[in-house]
Amino acid sequence: MPGLYAYVGSAMNNIEKRILRHLRKNKRKHWHIDYLTEFGEVICAVMFPSENRIEETISKMLSKRFEPIPGFGASDLDVDTNLFLVDDIEDFFEPVDFLPIMAKGVKNSAHRDPQ
Repeated sequence: MPGLYAYVGSAMNNIEKRILRHLRKNKRKHWHIDYLTEFGEVICAVMFPSENRIEETISKMLSKRFEPIPGFGASDLDVDTNLFLVDDIEDFFEPVDFLPIMAKGVKNSAHRDPQ
Protein backbone atom coordinates (compact mmCIF):
# COMPACT_ATOMS: atom_id res chain seq x y z
CA MET A 1 0.00 0.00 0.00
CA PRO A 2 1.55 3.36 -1.00
CA GLY A 3 2.30 5.82 1.76
CA LEU A 4 4.79 7.00 4.32
CA TYR A 5 5.67 4.49 7.01
CA ALA A 6 7.61 4.53 10.26
CA TYR A 7 9.33 1.35 11.41
CA VAL A 8 10.64 0.90 14.94
CA GLY A 9 13.60 -1.37 15.51
CA SER A 10 16.34 -1.87 18.02
CA ALA A 11 20.09 -2.14 17.75
CA MET A 12 21.74 -2.40 21.12
CA ASN A 13 25.21 -2.15 19.60
CA ASN A 14 26.56 -0.26 16.58
CA ILE A 15 23.31 1.54 15.76
CA GLU A 16 24.91 3.60 12.98
CA LYS A 17 26.28 0.49 11.25
CA ARG A 18 22.91 -1.23 11.54
CA ILE A 19 21.12 1.73 9.93
CA LEU A 20 23.68 1.92 7.12
CA ARG A 21 23.24 -1.80 6.51
CA HIS A 22 19.47 -1.38 6.22
CA LEU A 23 19.97 1.45 3.72
CA ARG A 24 22.11 -0.70 1.40
CA LYS A 25 20.36 -2.03 -1.70
CA ASN A 26 22.27 -5.32 -1.87
CA LYS A 27 22.06 -7.22 1.40
CA ARG A 28 21.00 -10.55 2.82
CA LYS A 29 17.48 -10.21 4.20
CA HIS A 30 17.45 -10.90 7.92
CA TRP A 31 15.18 -8.38 9.67
CA HIS A 32 11.66 -7.25 8.73
CA ILE A 33 12.99 -3.84 7.68
CA ASP A 34 15.19 -5.54 5.06
CA TYR A 35 12.05 -6.65 3.22
CA LEU A 36 10.43 -3.22 3.49
CA THR A 37 13.43 -1.40 2.03
CA GLU A 38 13.21 -3.63 -1.04
CA PHE A 39 9.88 -2.02 -1.94
CA GLY A 40 10.23 1.52 -0.67
CA GLU A 41 12.59 4.43 -0.30
CA VAL A 42 14.05 5.38 3.06
CA ILE A 43 13.83 9.14 3.51
CA CYS A 44 15.02 9.42 7.10
CA ALA A 45 16.29 7.41 10.06
CA VAL A 46 15.71 8.69 13.58
CA MET A 47 17.92 7.13 16.24
CA PHE A 48 17.60 7.11 20.00
CA PRO A 49 20.89 5.61 21.25
CA SER A 50 20.23 4.04 24.62
CA GLU A 51 21.56 1.36 26.93
CA ASN A 52 17.92 0.43 27.61
CA ARG A 53 15.53 -1.34 25.25
CA ILE A 54 13.07 1.41 24.29
CA GLU A 55 11.65 -0.12 21.10
CA GLU A 56 8.41 -1.18 22.81
CA THR A 57 7.91 2.25 24.41
CA ILE A 58 8.37 4.02 21.09
CA SER A 59 5.99 1.62 19.32
CA LYS A 60 3.32 2.19 21.96
CA MET A 61 3.65 5.96 21.58
CA LEU A 62 3.43 5.78 17.78
CA SER A 63 0.38 3.51 17.97
CA LYS A 64 -1.51 6.32 19.70
CA ARG A 65 -0.84 8.72 16.82
CA PHE A 66 -0.62 6.66 13.64
CA GLU A 67 -2.33 3.70 12.00
CA PRO A 68 -0.61 0.47 13.05
CA ILE A 69 0.11 -2.23 10.47
CA PRO A 70 -0.54 -5.40 12.55
CA GLY A 71 1.96 -8.21 12.94
CA PHE A 72 5.07 -6.55 11.60
CA GLY A 73 8.36 -6.88 13.45
CA ALA A 74 7.15 -7.11 17.05
CA SER A 75 7.14 -10.83 17.83
CA ASP A 76 9.31 -10.41 20.93
CA LEU A 77 7.44 -7.38 22.34
CA ASP A 78 4.14 -6.61 24.04
CA VAL A 79 2.89 -4.61 21.03
CA ASP A 80 0.98 -5.63 17.92
CA THR A 81 3.39 -4.05 15.47
CA ASN A 82 6.50 -1.96 14.88
CA LEU A 83 5.22 -0.54 11.58
CA PHE A 84 2.97 2.51 11.30
CA LEU A 85 1.34 4.40 8.45
CA VAL A 86 2.26 8.05 8.94
CA ASP A 87 -0.44 10.34 7.59
CA ASP A 88 1.41 13.56 8.43
CA ILE A 89 5.21 13.81 8.38
CA GLU A 90 5.18 17.02 10.41
CA ASP A 91 3.10 15.30 13.09
CA PHE A 92 5.65 12.47 13.13
CA PHE A 93 8.44 14.86 14.05
CA GLU A 94 6.36 16.67 16.69
CA PRO A 95 8.56 16.20 19.77
CA VAL A 96 5.82 16.03 22.41
CA ASP A 97 5.57 12.24 22.59
CA PHE A 98 9.32 11.73 22.46
CA LEU A 99 10.04 14.00 25.44
CA PRO A 100 9.74 11.20 28.04
CA ILE A 101 12.34 9.17 26.16
CA MET A 102 14.74 12.09 25.80
CA ALA A 103 14.22 13.03 29.45
CA LYS A 104 15.78 9.68 30.40
CA GLY A 105 19.08 10.86 28.98
CA VAL A 106 18.66 9.37 25.53
CA LYS A 107 20.16 11.45 22.76
CA ASN A 108 18.33 11.42 19.47
CA SER A 109 19.65 12.11 16.02
CA ALA A 110 18.17 12.05 12.56
CA HIS A 111 20.06 10.87 9.50
CA ARG A 112 18.94 11.27 5.93
CA ASP A 113 19.51 8.60 3.32
CA PRO A 114 23.09 9.04 2.02
CA GLN A 115 22.11 8.60 -1.66
